[in-house]
Amino acid sequence: MKYSENITKQKIFENSVILFSEKGFDSVSMREIADSVGIRASSIYNHFKSKENILDEIFNYFVSELYDNKFPDGKKDAYNFIAMKIPLSDYLKSGMAVFADNHNSSLQNRIWKIITKNTDIKSKGFFIREMLKAPKNYWKDFFSVLSEKKIIKNINAEILAEEFFSYQVSILFEYVIIKDTDSVFSEEIKNKLFTHIDFFCSAI
Repeated sequence: MKYSENITKQKIFENSVILFSEKGFDSVSMREIADSVGIRASSIYNHFKSKENILDEIFNYFVSELYDNKFPDGKKDAYNFIAMKIPLSDYLKSGMAVFADNHNSSLQNRIWKIITKNTDIKSKGFFIREMLKAPKNYWKDFFSVLSEKKIIKNINAEILAEEFFSYQVSILFEYVIIKDTDSVFSEEIKNKLFTHIDFFCSAI
């Protein structure tokens, strides 16, 4: 629970996630959120200054759950992988499985939908910054070390990062936006990602 000391604030937070994911951020009013919680519209401002403030809190929670408030270091993880002396495909699939299992709650799945399906400026900015640029930079750093240490072929690390991560983004769009799946990391999705990891690793 994000606000263990304040049950009403926690309920506002959770109901906002539901409403934003189902109706879209722009289509939900503070009064509607208050009504869903069972409080007066004016009372919601005792907990959140604005609807944008709620969205900021949702994004902050999402990042804290995904990365413990700090995006991982691609170069550091690359050296850790080298020290483990295991196949790259095993390492990547293991990391993917742990990530999926730890971040597949109902609340997080709804936040995935808010981030990817909403068209408001704040959601789009968050998606570009945290879900596109940051992961690509991570994988660029990761593959640059592997290339330098001759663990993989001498291929431009930026291109490798783009090729590796773009498939994950395409799966996200297919299942979250087009198919509107309830789970971002279903077994079907994980199997597709694992198959891609095997193919990618065999090519590099």
